[in-house]
Amino acid sequence: MKKLVWIIGIIAIIVLIIFATVSPGKKELKKQLVALDTVKSWKMDLQVSSNGRLLVQRTHEAQCPDMEHITEQGLVGSAEFIRMSNLVYYRKNGQPWVQDANTPQDLFMPFVTPRPCMSNPGGTTTSPDSGDTEWKTELNRAIKDGTFTMGDMETVRGTPCRNWQVSWMNARNQLVAYTMCINEQDHLPRRMQMLRENVNMYFTWNVPVEVTAPN
Repeated sequence: MKKLVWIIGIIAIIVLIIFATVSPGKKELKKQLVALDTVKSWKMDLQVSSNGRLLVQRTHEAQCPDMEHITEQGLVGSAEFIRMSNLVYYRKNGQPWVQDANTPQDLFMPFVTPRPCMSNPGGTTTSPDSGDTEWKTELNRAIKDGTFTMGDMETVRGTPCRNWQVSWMNARNQLVAYTMCINEQDHLPRRMQMLRENVNMYFTWNVPVEVTAPN
């Protein structure tokens, strides 16, 4: 009987340890789901590097739900994209602007970035392919299937945030892993760092954004 009580006690301790390390991460991402509904605008800076060399820099600023401006500079050229509701403009390598909603698939380097609270041209914020839905779908998958490790507090571009290591297996049985530094006041990320640490995304939220048509 004493041995059984001892075993149950050990199991209980293990469960408490798992709960303490995993549950707070899930709670934090659930708070982020709620916080995303308050977002009206944002700016994102993507940096992709290798061996200390910057390969791609992309800036993306958005006024929700359908005003956005993206610029990208890479080793082989540049690209720019402006969207104002259903009006879409783009150009490559400084060439004249083109107005066409059918944006080329190879306009930017193939690094997918989040588009919180954004809709696609001709769509709505609740359509299956909207940025708002994409972000929340990924968060819900992480909440359901992910493992979490709480990291240290740090300051990212002037704002304090706590690092959370998140990993889970997607539908194709591929590992998704990143570190998200989340501000503990508004529960929104200030940086997402992918597993290999050479892909970083920096965010600012609810800041003035002005998107205008090209000259």
